[in-house]
Amino acid sequence: RVFKHEIALRTEELHVTRSRLDSYQAELGQAAHLLVEDHSRIQTMHRASLQAFIERDDALKRAGDARRVIEELASEAWDAARMASDMEEQAGVVHGLLSRCLEQACLGAAREGHLRGEVAR
Repeated sequence: RVFKHEIALRTEELHVTRSRLDSYQAELGQAAHLLVEDHSRIQTMHRASLQAFIERDDALKRAGDARRVIEELASEAWDAARMASDMEEQAGVVHGLLSRCLEQACLGAAREGHLRGEVAR
């Protein structure tokens, strides 16, 4: 009788332990499911972060390219301004030379006209 009673107590303890184990297993299953969801979200965020990094890197490259183009255009504009200044200076020199030539031609024509007038008299 004591033995049957002992077996009944142990059987009850086994059922309680089995019930706890089932409960723990269910909790572990839920935790595993949450971990899978968290892992999926982390992967999604990682992909988005990687994509943002790639886009940022591309934008920096484009900005660098644009900066180089702007620097080249500024250099070309500076060169063109210097050339225009040089051409303006040369035009001034040519204008001076032409003015002197015209002056000399006028003086020559006046002298020639004066001489013709002298000869005609």
